[in-house]
Amino acid sequence: CGEGKILQSIRSEEIQKLVEEDQKDREGSWDSIDWEMVRLRDESRRKRIGEIFGEGCITTAEDYAASALIFQHGNVPDHFFQTFLWSKKAVDLGATQYKRLVALGADRYLVNTGKKQLFATQASRGVNDTCFCLEPVEQSFTDEQRKLYNGNTIAEALSWVASLNADTTCGVP
Repeated sequence: CGEGKILQSIRSEEIQKLVEEDQKDREGSWDSIDWEMVRLRDESRRKRIGEIFGEGCITTAEDYAASALIFQHGNVPDHFFQTFLWSKKAVDLGATQYKRLVALGADRYLVNTGKKQLFATQASRGVNDTCFCLEPVEQSFTDEQRKLYNGNTIAEALSWVASLNADTTCGVP
């Protein structure tokens, strides 16, 4: 990382600050957030993460995981694939608490490229924009594998989606 451990420490702090800003942007109810402003700030954060990566300053498991989270909030499949790669690197470096981020990145990439998800982590609002539905799930991928990374089975994912729809009139004409 350029000038060594001091710069590495500065960049790690900056990455953590970017994640804090990312999470703060998402506080509050979905409908109260100015998503256009968030999209612009997300783009700026991804650009900065790319610059830091280009400096060779993403080296720790925490840096990789934080960078992965920034890219998880991207808007094209390549962003989600980067999430998968960086979160997997964090796990490979021993930070197994980021296994769920591996699952989230993989599923978001798959769904956004027209494929079935593996871990059952992705739901989206349907045509009426009020009810959530679980995106299609690859059935040959076992619940045992899902639990290893995501901590949930398909049945638990369906319960989660039902909870998202709890205060709506989903399914009621």
